[in-house]
Amino acid sequence: MNDQLKKILIIVGIVSALFIVIMVIILLMNVPPRQPSGTSTITPTEPITLQYWSAFDDNEDMSDIIADYTALHPNVTIEFRKFRFDEYEKELLNALAEDRGPDIFSVHNTWVKGYTSKLAPMPQTLNVQRVQSQKKALGGDSLVGTIASVPGYTPKYMRDTFVPTVADDVMFSNEEGNMMIYALPLYVDTLALFYNPRLFNSAGIAQPPINWNEFEEDVKKLTVIAPETHEILQSGAAFGTSRNIDRAFDILSVLMEQNGTIMSKDGRVSFQEQSPYIKMSNINPAAEALRFYTDFAWVTKADVYTWNQDQPNSVESFSQERAAMMFGYSYHMAQIKTKAPGLQFEVAPLPQKQPELKKTYANYWAQGVSNKSKYQDMAWDFIMFASSQDNVKPYLEKTQSPTALRAMIDEQLQNDTTRPFASQLLIAGNWYHGINSSAAEKTFLDMIDTALTSKGGDISEERRVMEELINRASQTISQTYSQ
Repeated sequence: MNDQLKKILIIVGIVSALFIVIMVIILLMNVPPRQPSGTSTITPTEPITLQYWSAFDDNEDMSDIIADYTALHPNVTIEFRKFRFDEYEKELLNALAEDRGPDIFSVHNTWVKGYTSKLAPMPQTLNVQRVQSQKKALGGDSLVGTIASVPGYTPKYMRDTFVPTVADDVMFSNEEGNMMIYALPLYVDTLALFYNPRLFNSAGIAQPPINWNEFEEDVKKLTVIAPETHEILQSGAAFGTSRNIDRAFDILSVLMEQNGTIMSKDGRVSFQEQSPYIKMSNINPAAEALRFYTDFAWVTKADVYTWNQDQPNSVESFSQERAAMMFGYSYHMAQIKTKAPGLQFEVAPLPQKQPELKKTYANYWAQGVSNKSKYQDMAWDFIMFASSQDNVKPYLEKTQSPTALRAMIDEQLQNDTTRPFASQLLIAGNWYHGINSSAAEKTFLDMIDTALTSKGGDISEERRVMEELINRASQTISQTYSQ
């Protein structure tokens, strides 16, 4: 082989090698970046359908948010479906187990910890489609898109942006000890006092009670009992029992907290323990709250007896003007108006026990992403969009729900409907962060029932019995509190 041929072969080899290197570089540049574990891979203009299930909101409540989001994301379709509450969780769990569940679903704030194994936490960075419709040169439209990196929320952002209970209810540590966000709310409801101004006026009561001493005095004035039969003709308040009072668990829980009880701490149940807020170390504040609550349904407590287990449901009694007061949330307003369209009623903040321990209870639904969703990042992008201040506003106006955002509290204080609930958002909380809220609630209701059958002794004996019931309930709830 002559030298000229050798040179040609060498040049061809070099060119071929360079061509191969260039092709490899081009191929590598076009490989999509590796997604973090638990996120979804999407292409810039891929059509996406997100299934969204709820047990609280109606399609009309969500229509503006969904329309605004899909207008910005023309290749995204969001199919919203509402279930009846009594069928929702069973259907949801079955669907998730059978891989036919939704991409986004509502989860109650007391359920979040129990659902962490089914939820995809918010990623640190979301890969989100940014799609626009462009006119083609020869007519018609085409979708042009890119994949944008969007930062997720940090724990500090959560605490700075949302009312205090949200971070406590939706953020939990993963196996590596990192704090993860599992859901975001559109609103946060707070427990308040509903009262009948006509019955208050008739009893000579000018203002709703602001503390429990005033509540007790008002109950005495408002209660009407038949002298011969001892039948309750008019209850001062629906208060003191379990299953015929909506959210009795919440009412008793907040009474315990106002009394100084630390309901849970360090990932465990603690309401059976003594409180650092109580000077008398021999008095259990949770047991005292249970004793106070059940006094109003104990017939021998003639001065405050106002309710019993034979009464209709609290909302029904209040709607029929058979009870002058009840405790509830903003969603109860619609229930009352449906049952009694002409009834005039007002709402006031929850009575308090002591200024330094102001507390009320939080009750709401948050939106999470299924860890089986193909489009986890896009689902999270929608939830972040829906819960932001500008976009959630039409939802809050339609539902008249209290906001979940600190920045909107002042605005809601100007609204007569939302004021009583919004005024309490910074002191609202939920102590139950276990894995079986239904079992915890049943334990509290059973405890109330047993307390009502155990009353009647002297004060020291009654306190001993109540403390025994508190200890027993604590042991039961502790069994299913943590995973």
